[in-house]
Amino acid sequence: MVRRRKRKRIAGIERAARMQAKGPNQSWSMDFVLDEFVDGMRLRCLNIVDDFTKEYLAIEVDKSLLGYRVVSVLSG
Repeated sequence: MVRRRKRKRIAGIERAARMQAKGPNQSWSMDFVLDEFVDGMRLRCLNIVDDFTKEYLAIEVDKSLLGYRVVSVLSG
């Protein structure tokens, strides 16, 4: 006889609607991308995109991206 697991209930929280950007430089998105080569070496990319113009403002690529590097990219 197999026990049935009880599903955890998630509270129904209403999410606030995101404000749409009405001009450039009002809202940015940040994304981390990870890829791995055949030899096992990993490549990490930090992409920062303007939500209105869909233009990439910064792309930082390296084997590792530490917090201070992310801060330096965001501060310009």
